[in-house]
Amino acid sequence: MYLKNIILLFGVTLYFSQCQGDFIRGKDHRTISYIINEYANPDGIDNEENGDLNLIGVKEVIDEVAVQFQKTEKLSSVEELQEMLSNYVFTFPDVRTYVAEYIGKYMMDSGNFMKELKKLFDKYGDTRKISFQQLKDLLGKINPTKKYVKVGFPYLQFLKTAIPYKIEKSELKFTRDEVDFIVLRYFFPNILI
Repeated sequence: MYLKNIILLFGVTLYFSQCQGDFIRGKDHRTISYIINEYANPDGIDNEENGDLNLIGVKEVIDEVAVQFQKTEKLSSVEELQEMLSNYVFTFPDVRTYVAEYIGKYMMDSGNFMKELKKLFDKYGDTRKISFQQLKDLLGKINPTKKYVKVGFPYLQFLKTAIPYKIEKSELKFTRDEVDFIVLRYFFPNILI
């Protein structure tokens, strides 16, 4: 009897998580990847040797995914897409990950450093999230003293920081992984990526 209840609970939970958009099946993700690859192929939009897409290509991928999955969330313009991409927000766990990469994980073990980082994060107003510009300011205020710490933050190493960084620098070419990230964040914002 107990096992039947557990199985029933699991089935109901899975059903509701799919309805809430918190779950993307492997088949759906493969479909999205196929659409991205179609646009990044040699006959696709703004193809370079590495298959990067520009903003127009990204918008067309989003529109095609919307048609494929019968979604009503279509972008009205490339400018709307550009605005959306420049407005990503970052949580404290995001910041902790980026800072660990920037200064090294050995510094993150210090309890004092974590308290100072949290205090610096909270200083930007909303204690749950910060903008890309605030993230850049926060990273600029961290003064690593060790000589083997990276000179500048590696924005392009992480998808979530690479996209607004490229928008800010007007480098409007996106890799397949970045386009995949953009599409998943657009249609499935509750998925942890």
